[in-house]
Amino acid sequence: MKFRWLWKTLLDHGSTKKTPSIESSAAVSGKHQWSSEELHSLFHNCADVKTDSYDFGNAESSQPVLLIYCEGLADIQQINEYVLPRLESMLNHSKPGMGLDKKLELTPIDQTGDIITSVFSGQLLIYFSKFNAAYGLDIASPPHRSPSESNTEISIKGPKDGFV
Repeated sequence: MKFRWLWKTLLDHGSTKKTPSIESSAAVSGKHQWSSEELHSLFHNCADVKTDSYDFGNAESSQPVLLIYCEGLADIQQINEYVLPRLESMLNHSKPGMGLDKKLELTPIDQTGDIITSVFSGQLLIYFSKFNAAYGLDIASPPHRSPSESNTEISIKGPKDGFV
């Protein structure tokens, strides 16, 4: 019940009057103009959604990147060992804006609903504020439940001879 309320609230938040609707901005510019504050506000009531800000590049050409992920659904080890080193080498040594989605297998995201769905399905949302582009990277590692019997519960097995 709470999840449905949260989901509805997050989807409705993307179309409030204080921010332009996705359809109107897409019709005018062809692409939604995101800001890091707007992305933070989408998930401000979600305790398990983490946002990390990084600055890549040198002091004169700094490129801020915002990473948003759901802590229980995303594999944080992949972020530290795979994503961050790739982003650093990609943004420090290549031409700006060239081939970002090819080197990390990124999927472009431009709808509010797609952003929310991707974060809550375990994807990492990468927002490049300099390029005003949001991408999703699948690093999902959902928790798995063991289908075996519980070891802590007492189980009565065997013939049921005493039943009448």
